[in-house]
Amino acid sequence: DHLYAVDGRLGRFCLHERRDSVTIPLVTGDFDVDVTMNGQNVGGKFNGDVTRADLYHLGVTADPYVTTFGADVTFSSNMDDRHALKGTLSNLTVNEKNRSYSAGDLDVDVLSRPDVAHAVIRGGDFDLNAAMSGSWRTLMTSINTITDELNRQIANKQIDQTALRKSLPDGRFVLNSGHDNILTSVLASMGYKFGDAAVDLTSSPLTGLNGTVRVGSLVLQDSIVIDTLRVNLNSEDDRLRYNVLAANTTKNSYPYRAMLEGTFFERGIRTEAILLDGKGKKALGMGLQAEMKGEGIELSVTSPRSVIGYKEFAVNDSNYFYIGRNRRVFADMKLLADDGAGVQIDSNDDDSLSLQNVTLSMNNFELDKLFTVLPFAPSMTGVLNGDYHVIQTADELTVSSDMTVRNMVYEGMPMGNIGANLVYMPQGDGTHFVDAIITQNGRNVGQLTGNYDEKGRLDADFELDKFPLGFVNGFVPDRIVGLRGVGEGTLRVEGPLDALDINGEVYLDSSYLYSDPYGLEMRFADDPVTIRHSRLLLENFEMFANNAQPLNLSGYFDFSDFDNMYLDARMRAQNFELIDSRENPRSTVYGKAFVNFTGRINGPLDRLRMGGKLDVLGNTDMTYVMRDTPLSTDNQMEELVRFTNFNDSTPDVIIRPRLEGFQMDLSVDIDEQAHIVCALNAEHTNYIDLIGGGSLLLHYDPANDMTLRGRYTLNSGQLKYSIEMIPLRTFDIQEGSYIQFTGEPTNPTLNITATDEVRANYSASGTNDRLVNFIAGVHLTKDLSQPGVEFIVNAPEDTEAQNDLNTRSTEEKGKIAVTLLTSGMFLSEGSGNNFAMNGALASFMQNQINQVTGRALSSMGLDVTANMESTADATGALHTDYTFNFSKRLWNNRLRIIMGGRVSTGSDVGADNGAYFDNISLEYRLNQQETQYLKLYYDRQAYDWLEGELSEFGAGFMWRRKLQ
Repeated sequence: DHLYAVDGRLGRFCLHERRDSVTIPLVTGDFDVDVTMNGQNVGGKFNGDVTRADLYHLGVTADPYVTTFGADVTFSSNMDDRHALKGTLSNLTVNEKNRSYSAGDLDVDVLSRPDVAHAVIRGGDFDLNAAMSGSWRTLMTSINTITDELNRQIANKQIDQTALRKSLPDGRFVLNSGHDNILTSVLASMGYKFGDAAVDLTSSPLTGLNGTVRVGSLVLQDSIVIDTLRVNLNSEDDRLRYNVLAANTTKNSYPYRAMLEGTFFERGIRTEAILLDGKGKKALGMGLQAEMKGEGIELSVTSPRSVIGYKEFAVNDSNYFYIGRNRRVFADMKLLADDGAGVQIDSNDDDSLSLQNVTLSMNNFELDKLFTVLPFAPSMTGVLNGDYHVIQTADELTVSSDMTVRNMVYEGMPMGNIGANLVYMPQGDGTHFVDAIITQNGRNVGQLTGNYDEKGRLDADFELDKFPLGFVNGFVPDRIVGLRGVGEGTLRVEGPLDALDINGEVYLDSSYLYSDPYGLEMRFADDPVTIRHSRLLLENFEMFANNAQPLNLSGYFDFSDFDNMYLDARMRAQNFELIDSRENPRSTVYGKAFVNFTGRINGPLDRLRMGGKLDVLGNTDMTYVMRDTPLSTDNQMEELVRFTNFNDSTPDVIIRPRLEGFQMDLSVDIDEQAHIVCALNAEHTNYIDLIGGGSLLLHYDPANDMTLRGRYTLNSGQLKYSIEMIPLRTFDIQEGSYIQFTGEPTNPTLNITATDEVRANYSASGTNDRLVNFIAGVHLTKDLSQPGVEFIVNAPEDTEAQNDLNTRSTEEKGKIAVTLLTSGMFLSEGSGNNFAMNGALASFMQNQINQVTGRALSSMGLDVTANMESTADATGALHTDYTFNFSKRLWNNRLRIIMGGRVSTGSDVGADNGAYFDNISLEYRLNQQETQYLKLYYDRQAYDWLEGELSEFGAGFMWRRKLQ
């Protein structure tokens, strides 16, 4: 009978509660409040903002979950069975520690009355619509009733689905969600992601539970991907039936279709499982049943013939695997294939003294077919034979096994015939004796012997007898690096399994660290490696390159805590041959690379930091192959003749893994005489051959990825690249060109001039044609992603032709350069040349012959180039010149040999058949610092203004000095 009203403003209002001595804010901020109270009716309106600053202002900082939003909502309640909330929550954000999830604006409409309840929440790509008969209390009553009834039926070993259906609420639940909302953000923080989801479920005491659940692009724990997941529920004939489909398309690395179809019956559940691979072939197919019996659950295979790993097995009649409430196991299950492969599980039911007496036997079981069926399982092949026997009493557990895997291959790494024998049996003092033996090809390579007590402590010795280090290679992602050799010694292992204290020494014998993709091989010193209290001590430990120079390591590796292993090591090397390998199908880097290195690496393994200085020495001669490059413009004639090698030479694609948490800062100095070739495709027809150096700063961290700063100056080199409409040519890079790195390693700034000599007929106005040597090429500027390309041409040996070029615009000279490079002909407006068809055809044929010749010589492993030129003299007589050039670096780039020559044919060729060497030079580097050189040379085409053309022999000493 009384009316109360409150109309005003609450500033800096905060409502919170205490839980476990932690203040949890519920509502905070500035609100306009309008509350009326008439009996028990309460209504009002909130209009304000909740900000994170309000929490800090109030001193509430203990709670890691902070919610910020703006509110414009109305509410009403009779404090009993009538409640309503309607309005908008704007800019809703949930901050969890270092993560922030934003839902944007949410429209909320929630209502509960005695006869009906509904909830509608919409925002962005999130839409929830749920409605039911009765109030929220009706829903809670239904849930409690179903829970109590289900527990009672399980206790009676009988499921009455009709009775459960009578307790279902009458309602419908509909959810449609995209990938950008508060729900997906929260699930992503837990390791679950999906692209979209649609749920439509109806519940009724008359029709039961029906509906569908569909999820697309589901990712579990950041690694398991399911393209489509669909669940159908259907209640009919007083039973609930289900159908589950999980599928991946052929675009996924593991395409498949997995189906589960079954029903719930009065004592359990039946299901039919089918798995089809990407080609539609059945990899798994079997019927299963779980039934409540006595004081436990019995599992059985209902299909008389089942498919496991593409192989069909016959299943024995009345098979079962029973687990009692007292954990006692009874089993009699046999699966036998026509080729003798089989699996058998049986128990000794006459043993009344033991809680468990179970034997698992596997015979000729092919692991590759089994692991092919299991999604996302490692790649493993081999034939498994083994017995596993378990006996458990009330106080003791005894386990014994004898297992062998013939021709085992794990993740592509052959491991031979691997065996394992295990004995785990109780002793009178409450401990268990443990004896495990590992064998390879019938020989014992490792043995663990000791005791294991009830507190979970292990006290044992692990003896290594020429233990193959290659066992770990299969666990290295993509086989980037591997170990070779054996280890011997004894390790003392003590303590709980999660914190073992390991002590001892391991002697390495003929052991190597290698990498096929990067041409790396380093030999470990044949010295003992000491382990003290689970800390591997590196006391001036040495790893040798092929030139016998050591990489010295000093420090330790602490693995006492497997969740937080720590490495701290200093490294030092001089004239270290880091790379020494020939090219193979897996090569990414090959050749020879010599470095000086000083650095330190330290930190937890997931947050390692490395810093130091790396000097690439002048005797480096290495090649980097870009195998995934899209360049393919020089293959127009690839189908003309095809040679096929029927040997298995399928190259492995190497993906270098991202090192999460790893940080690196290196100062890199590249010697000016270092020879580095970058093959732009796997065939090596496009490449950049560089001799040069510079000072670079290399930085890497997970947040910013890799950055590179500094300048790489080119002293000389070649660029062989097929530009569109221009045949594959070899351009000489001019000295002084450079590449400037300003951050992103793959997008440096270019300043490169690359030219090629083209001999073509040239005629000025009113004069006859004559042969002129033109220098044509490209000048590259700007960034590599969007380079500036300018075509250039000069005639340095012909003054008249050069003056003609000087009078032309940049655009005209570019056209002349392109014409020279494409056709080998000098064509320009007003030049007087006749574009004769036979001349164009001859130039085209010369280009194609030169390409084929160059490729053939390259495939033979020779640094030789050859060209053919057909020209006419002043009288019009034709003659053909064959030119060749040979260059080679020997003795770690200390000696350089260059030879070039010409063979001429035609009517005007003299008695010497027109064959001669144009030039020969030998250059030898006298010191490691590359400042002193000795040179011998011969030049046939030297020219002197007084003497004219002459042949010149010479010897010289050169001294170089770099100045600021």
